[in-house]
Amino acid sequence: MSHATIRRFENAERAIDVLQLLKICSALDADAGQILDIAQDQGQ
Repeated sequence: MSHATIRRFENAERAIDVLQLLKICSALDADAGQILDIAQDQGQ
């Protein structure tokens, strides 16, 4: 994944699809389910 793509995610210029989320979580050793739960809680 390029730096430009990550920058677009960070600046909310581009949405992250499920496969990209899984790649990012794998690289960060993070749990995608927990991230989605947090995002859902913040959206309410």
